[in-house]
Amino acid sequence: MLEETKCVICHDSLIEKKELLKICNCVDSLVCCDCYGILNSTKVDKCPVCKVKLKYKINTNIFSNIFIYFNHNKLLFSNIIVNVILVNIIIFYKYKHE
Repeated sequence: MLEETKCVICHDSLIEKKELLKICNCVDSLVCCDCYGILNSTKVDKCPVCKVKLKYKINTNIFSNIFIYFNHNKLLFSNIIVNVILVNIIIFYKYKHE
């Protein structure tokens, strides 16, 4: 299986490159880091396999990534925050009056 997994641009195998990046939702859209850099620098805007528009964005800023994650999961986190606040209020009033 590993011998068959290849970069769609340079056709180097996963064993040779050690890492392949998935650039699209299609099955065969794996590229090595070198080819990813070339695709990004030459502003290729469509997947070489299925021709769907690509989004090039690697963000290594951990705080920005956390913000994006929270932004996509607003309902979940707002529910958690409301529950935590309500539980704290209930505990506060319960033990304050004892």
